[in-house]
Amino acid sequence: MKFGHRFFIYGPFALFVILAVGAGGRWWVIANELSARLDKLNGHEFAPGMTLHFGSKRIAGFPFNLDTVFHDFEIDVATPHGPFRWRTRDFATHALTYGRSQTILEAAGLQTLDWTGLDGKPKNFRFMPGSLRGDTIETDNSLSRLDLVVVGVGSSAFTAADAQLHMRVSPAGGGLDIFFAANGIRLSPHERFAFGDEIRTVRLEGKLEPSHPFDALRARRADWVSAMEAFHNAGGALAVQGVQVQFPTFNALGKGRIQLDDAHRLAGIVDVKTQGFSRFVEWNRARVSNHQSGMAVASALLDRAAKAGSNAAGEMGVVLGAKDGIAYVGDEPAGMMSPLY
Repeated sequence: MKFGHRFFIYGPFALFVILAVGAGGRWWVIANELSARLDKLNGHEFAPGMTLHFGSKRIAGFPFNLDTVFHDFEIDVATPHGPFRWRTRDFATHALTYGRSQTILEAAGLQTLDWTGLDGKPKNFRFMPGSLRGDTIETDNSLSRLDLVVVGVGSSAFTAADAQLHMRVSPAGGGLDIFFAANGIRLSPHERFAFGDEIRTVRLEGKLEPSHPFDALRARRADWVSAMEAFHNAGGALAVQGVQVQFPTFNALGKGRIQLDDAHRLAGIVDVKTQGFSRFVEWNRARVSNHQSGMAVASALLDRAAKAGSNAAGEMGVVLGAKDGIAYVGDEPAGMMSPLY
């Protein structure tokens, strides 16, 4: 056999071995650097105001994936009223050693949220997801997209078929696109309110404008409070392009614009069109009295229906607003607004 023939037989195999050894060596270098960095961050801030804790970790995925599996994982986020803490028994991240900077996130087991309310009292929320997955994409070392999907939410307050949140830097520029949806929500008896114990769909699509106050936050150079203050000072607002809440008795669709006032309370208006509201009036005629505790919005809507009525299709328009810490249904006060932070 001539040398030229042997080269075409063994050359590709030799090239494959060289590439495999190179890829394997690169993986070990990246994995060791990641492991050392995580050990250094454990118990310390990985971004302004955000602290990482974990009981143990394991890195796998050789030779092209970086799969980091954590046990007893916790993230603390500093707030003006104390830490907001998320804890999960098992948490994992998955990334590639090549290509775009995208990370897949997974959490399993009981999810625990702890925080301190504006009244200074400790609060908590615990839920068990059927699955909890997300992903992040970074562009130029800044977060450009976040997706989170939870399927099968179970808690003492409510259950839900699914919930999802998506945020991205708008391709058109000038804002951050937001989409939130939840379906099949069932409230527990002690959480039931004037509109019943079932919410079939909640959807919100909007844009935070402008986006530049969040640039430092996305690049992990500022905490979220500083970002929110910069957003407020820049005249920032959430342009609500579409919001929908569907109950068994009626459906509400709206658009509007919401900002924060100087006391960090919601301010703005959302123009809402209700469909089938006459069915809610009949269903709730004997259940809600005016100014009944915790049912001010429902009472105000019933007052509005009584004064303005609805068309033959049961449609009715109403403006929901907030100003100076007071929530309004039309021109009727319906409750007080609390600061968001």
